[in-house]
Amino acid sequence: MEKTAQMIEATLRWRREYGVEKLRAEDFADLPADEIAPKADANGHSVVTLRMGAVPKSAFANRARYLRWRLCMQERGLRSLALGKADAARPGFVYVLDCSGLKAFHVSKAARRCATDLTKVMMQYYPDCAPPPPPPPSPAPTLPPGPPPADASCTPTQT
Repeated sequence: MEKTAQMIEATLRWRREYGVEKLRAEDFADLPADEIAPKADANGHSVVTLRMGAVPKSAFANRARYLRWRLCMQERGLRSLALGKADAARPGFVYVLDCSGLKAFHVSKAARRCATDLTKVMMQYYPDCAPPPPPPPSPAPTLPPGPPPADASCTPTQT
């Protein structure tokens, strides 16, 4: 419980210091806005689409601005959650990345750096939106002690 409280306090402090509430879509008019479907999907989730091919090369030139733009769109998506609406089975949203029209600069070093910055912030301050960590590896099967049974064969059979 203590760790959860510390995480929430750190997130609230970061939101205040970073100015998340002051981010406005109109400050990023040169960048595509995420599209929010007017109705929830069959599972009651809001559907948010980013058309990656529409993101211009200039978006990756300034990592801090890229991060502010994506956080602005993230907040907008969160506000779109179908909470309390008749068609909402459960809160959450589906994020669709439409990759049509991608160009080489969309996977350039600058774009990867922007994505890395965004991933770090998402994992630290939006943990419910980040994918869960992979499960731990399964333990190796244990063999019973002693020699193999007398009918066990290690030689391949021919058919």
